[in-house]
Amino acid sequence: MSSNEDTSFPVGGETSNGKHKEPSLPVKIRLKRIGAKKRPFYRVVVAESTASRDGRFIETIGHYDPLANPPVVKIDEAKALRWLGHGAQPTDVARALLNKQGLIERVAVAKAAAREATKAQLAPQK
Repeated sequence: MSSNEDTSFPVGGETSNGKHKEPSLPVKIRLKRIGAKKRPFYRVVVAESTASRDGRFIETIGHYDPLANPPVVKIDEAKALRWLGHGAQPTDVARALLNKQGLIERVAVAKAAAREATKAQLAPQK
C-alpha cells in the first residue's frame, strides 16, 4: 500500500461524500434507557445489532415512559413502518410496544398484500 492511499473509513454511517448509507449490519429496533436512577425513561431507537444498549444508534423513532399512569408510548408510525419494511427486527419489548400501536399487524398485512400481488402477476404468465 502506498503512502498516498487514504486508509480512513467513513464514520457515523456516512459515505465519503457525506451522504448517509444504509447500515450493512443487521438492524434492531430497541429501547435506549435515558432516565435517571430509579426513574426509567426510554427512547425507541433503530440501532445496529452490535451496538451497546445505550450506545450508538441510527435513528430515534419514539419514546416510552413506564412511570406515567397509564404508561405513555409515542412512536412515529411512518419511521417505524419504514424500518420494519426494510427488515429491522424489534426486540421482545419493542415488539410489544409496536403491537400496542398496531404497527406489527399493519406490516404483516402489507407483506401479505404484496405477496398476493406477486402471485397474481405470476399466475397469468404460466
